[in-house]
Amino acid sequence: MMSAAVDSITRARPKYVFLTAKSGAGKTHFSRHFDGYKVLELDKVVQTTALQVDIADRQAFAMYKNRLPESVMTAFVANIHSFFDRNPTTPIVVEGAVSDASLVRRIFSEPYADFTFVYLHPTDEDVYAGRLMKRFVHEKTNAIRSLSIWTQVTPQLEAEPFTSVKLKQFMRRMAHESMRKSEERYRYFVDNDFDVCRVDV
Repeated sequence: MMSAAVDSITRARPKYVFLTAKSGAGKTHFSRHFDGYKVLELDKVVQTTALQVDIADRQAFAMYKNRLPESVMTAFVANIHSFFDRNPTTPIVVEGAVSDASLVRRIFSEPYADFTFVYLHPTDEDVYAGRLMKRFVHEKTNAIRSLSIWTQVTPQLEAEPFTSVKLKQFMRRMAHESMRKSEERYRYFVDNDFDVCRVDV
């Protein structure tokens, strides 16, 4: 399914591919399969913007929900458009967990409106829990907090060893809940009149 979707999109060769999903669903991995495309990781744009406007990392990822002050959102979108403008002839994959329809439209407004919307939806709970655990280990080790599940991680749970049964059970619960929310988010984008290419992963 993944390779077929990539082949179809690559043949159509849209200027921009917007690749989104819930946290930990495999956006970065999937984005690397688009031959000839540059990849813009929105997590990095969030971090750059946070430094520019002097806000904390934990708060910064609210940019994806379009819930920060207008000055912050303007800077976020401007940083994305700046990348587009620096690559006028190169096709670009934009990958990130943007969850607000109006923000997607703002990012892909004219002259950047030629884009294909790809939504990754996790379908295997065990695989997804494994992805979440791998990402959690990476983020905890590197003092990053971009995964949405961090709001559910208590200090006691964070102190558990990575091999802990409690931590593994937590990831299973988070995977189950995130899969349900992923379906809701997909429906939200469809209901907001986006032509969405859904890829089950």
